[in-house]
Amino acid sequence: MRPISFTSIHDYLDKLFDGLSPTEEAIISAKKDYWRAYNTDLKRRQRQKFPVFQISFSKEDIIGLKSRLAKGQKISSYIYDLVIIHLKGSTELSKKVNTALIEQQLFLIAEYLKELLDYEAIDSKKINRLEAYIIALEKVILET
Repeated sequence: MRPISFTSIHDYLDKLFDGLSPTEEAIISAKKDYWRAYNTDLKRRQRQKFPVFQISFSKEDIIGLKSRLAKGQKISSYIYDLVIIHLKGSTELSKKVNTALIEQQLFLIAEYLKELLDYEAIDSKKINRLEAYIIALEKVILET
């Protein structure tokens, strides 16, 4: 017998075993049935309050989604944020990138490359300096 209302387990057992003298195994089994039905009903009611949607993506779409995630962000939270932002009418989907720092580093690299073109011989010190500029650019890009 499945409980219609979940008032208490004792009411359920009283109705189930009315006029009977159940064994200990029957009582344990009835309690398990009650809690199983209770949890199933609870989950059903929660799904009614907060609908769950299931969507499918291709492997290429998943790779594209993962490339846009912030560090430690889950795909489901990114999609949720994306939908909420769309509903609010905003177009900002990711954090703003400080392009001024990137432009500054690129300018330094371009100027240094122009200097290198003016020299006839390029030694390892000059290449190491160029490499340092590029590493600085990489750090700026990774931080944004």
